[in-house]
Amino acid sequence: MLLVPAAAGHEVLALVPAEIIAIINNWSGGPSHPDLEYLDHILVLQHWERRWDAQLYGRVGGTLELAVERPPRDPFSGAVCTIEQSSYCYDLAQTLGDVYDVARRQASAARSTFWWD
Repeated sequence: MLLVPAAAGHEVLALVPAEIIAIINNWSGGPSHPDLEYLDHILVLQHWERRWDAQLYGRVGGTLELAVERPPRDPFSGAVCTIEQSSYCYDLAQTLGDVYDVARRQASAARSTFWWD
């Protein structure tokens, strides 16, 4: 467990260097996701914080857990969120199913889980 004095969830990844947080399960720059860099996670979390008030509350291995205070409620916003989530973590197809499953099960939920294989 690592407690980080951060004002927002995305700041945790900004304040704790990638070398300290063990990078496992290819969640950043690994062979399965060579284009996904550590900074990408920070930028995506910062964007979702502004858009949906999503806060990182946990990270275990290759998984990020978010609490979402203002999940999308209208169909258009839900579709945008689904596309963003599926593009950010295409391994959601292994855990949730296709893009329609991501829309039904996660995009408008109060919790989001992202896992990289």
